[in-house]
Amino acid sequence: MRRWIWFLGIGLVIVALISVNKRHDNSNEVGPNVSIASKPVGGLTRPAAETTVRALSSDLLTKPITLRAETGDANAKGQPPASRVIYPRELHAQIDIAATVDAALHAQDKQSPLSKLFELDPKVNIEPVISIDEAALISKAKPLFAGVELAPQDADFTLNDKGNVELVPSKVGRGINTKQLVGAVKAALGKPTLREVPVRLTTIEPKLSTSAASQLGIKDMLSTFTTPFNAGEPRVTNIRNIASMLQSTVIPPGKRFSVNETVGPRTLEKGFVQAPVIYDGEFSKDIGGGVSQFATTLFNAAFFAGVPIKEHKPHSKFISRYPIGREATLSYPHPDLAFVNDYAHPLFLKTAVADSSVTVWLLGTKDGRSVSTTTTQQVIGTNPSVECVATDSRAPGTEKVTHSASKGYLATVTRITKRANGATKTDTFNTRYDPGNKVIEYGGSRSDHCPPSGNAPNL
Repeated sequence: MRRWIWFLGIGLVIVALISVNKRHDNSNEVGPNVSIASKPVGGLTRPAAETTVRALSSDLLTKPITLRAETGDANAKGQPPASRVIYPRELHAQIDIAATVDAALHAQDKQSPLSKLFELDPKVNIEPVISIDEAALISKAKPLFAGVELAPQDADFTLNDKGNVELVPSKVGRGINTKQLVGAVKAALGKPTLREVPVRLTTIEPKLSTSAASQLGIKDMLSTFTTPFNAGEPRVTNIRNIASMLQSTVIPPGKRFSVNETVGPRTLEKGFVQAPVIYDGEFSKDIGGGVSQFATTLFNAAFFAGVPIKEHKPHSKFISRYPIGREATLSYPHPDLAFVNDYAHPLFLKTAVADSSVTVWLLGTKDGRSVSTTTTQQVIGTNPSVECVATDSRAPGTEKVTHSASKGYLATVTRITKRANGATKTDTFNTRYDPGNKVIEYGGSRSDHCPPSGNAPNL
């Protein structure tokens, strides 16, 4: 008896598989009882189904949807929840016609073999495959929670009055549940009716919790360095931006840290602005100008922490606000600033930007190493000259010194790192600075103050 049942089961499976294969041969036709966005498409060929979805697309993507905030506080006070009407075009919404039709053609593939054997075709409704600009959606939803959202705060370390490192606890934030919102909006856009979407808040955990920070073993300030700048210049925006992006960076033991790999390209979308730079020895302007000052500040912090410097490149001209021979320029992807944490514990990168200076600290756990340094320099080259630049960006007849004259130097910096066991390591950094001209901008396409040659006599 059991053997007979076993053979019968095998036979049913074989027949079912044959049935499945037979139905797959008809994969260019939508199965019966299948709908897309509640529109019946059963029995349609692929071209006919695509035409139907195309017509649905123009209808679904013109009707608005309503975002409605769900806040417990507002409901508890008897206040109606805030709402906002948005149109699909504001989200750059699109329906993937090919993918939607593919889903319809294979809608009944997940049926059990026995269901297919007896041609049981339950009703199946396919949601259109929709893409939206998620950043645009979040920006539209945020005003619904003005004053309600709360940004999380990472755990941090600070120095007390005695110079000792103290842990600052993290704080949990509160914000829009973006995953829920994106899914709900896509689902609503695929429906001809009931196009109202609840917008909910969720807990946002900090990237670095108090518990995780306490396990890093951050006990000491290993090094710190500060460089000055003139307040109010466009480059300050870039310095603040890159300092903020690298604040609270944790560098594990043995890991190589790269500024460019961490920050990526400096772009307008990331908040960087156009400011003066030096390219190939010439003064110019570019997005992100000024980030080299942060690189210089970080270079010196790494220098005095005694960690191996793996990549850095000094400026081609001496800049008086930086220590000669101990500075770094930065561009993307190179030149970069990179160093390795060769301590036994993680390093914690802490930054601060004041009105006229930027400071970097490297915190960790001391291992007995100490750093000493010497610098030698030699003046090279001829006296710098005056370079005149005519520009329409200034009022006619006005002028401004954009770069002071600088001498040329050969500089050699020696760093001696002494370990707790008495071992020493000497690193030498050789830098050549070309003489730098004094650059004056004159208003007008060709001011009378600007000689035809573009250059004034030597200083």
